[in-house]
Amino acid sequence: MGDMYVLNADQMRAADAHAIDTLKIPSLQLMENAATQVTRVICETYPEPDRVVIVCGKGNNGGDGMAVARMLQERGWNTSLLLLASSSDLKNDPATNWKRAIETGVHCFENIGPADLQVHFSEAKLLVDALFGTVLSKSL
Repeated sequence: MGDMYVLNADQMRAADAHAIDTLKIPSLQLMENAATQVTRVICETYPEPDRVVIVCGKGNNGGDGMAVARMLQERGWNTSLLLLASSSDLKNDPATNWKRAIETGVHCFENIGPADLQVHFSEAKLLVDALFGTVLSKSL
């Protein structure tokens, strides 16, 4: 395997802007591309579908996670999507991917609190974090 290059947050934002503004790649397609690669790695690492829980925020990183949930569901995984917000707070691409996840049969839950997280986590074979992306600017 060759070298892997990792971008910092500023570089990633610039790459996204270049892809959308200059190359005219729709942001929803960028989400699909990212989700396709994450799904590929998950399926290569865990060849037998199992129970997966994907935790999402309401931003674009959450939208990526929602697309991953849909793709895993389509591949036979028992997929739960935990949104740490209300679905009414979703806008643009994340709103589209939330709707697509529901239409695909993903078990979608919103306004999830700490007690709910513990229950869902205890039942999962795999957890996927899709909470924070490149716009995070404060301490965790």
